[in-house]
Amino acid sequence: MSNSYAITEAPHSGPSQTSAAPPADLITRLIHSVNTCDEPSFAALFTADAVIHDGGLRYTGPDAAIRWLRESHDRYALRLHPLDISGHHPHWTLDSLVTGTFEGSPVRLDHYLTITHDRISRLEV
Repeated sequence: MSNSYAITEAPHSGPSQTSAAPPADLITRLIHSVNTCDEPSFAALFTADAVIHDGGLRYTGPDAAIRWLRESHDRYALRLHPLDISGHHPHWTLDSLVTGTFEGSPVRLDHYLTITHDRISRLEV
């Protein structure tokens, strides 16, 4: 599958929201590190207090993010195929086709990200 995806910015609903370009480079690095299970690169994408929420579980910090990545690959051979990214700074939604060895694969999922100082501070699957 291609790694190309559309980037769209949601309309702003008020003057207090700041405009910023979608974090295409960060998203590209996220997808690559997930798909290759590159733990150091994956951990480097997150803030020190980052939180990942997935399936009712909570992972806090880069070491826990590595644990999430390792578990996802060990259990499901997880791969992300990006379809779209939308939102506005600092909240973004990555729409992906997710494949792996889990029941129901492939499935289309949204990944909700909060970006703080060019790093992921929150990822919700």
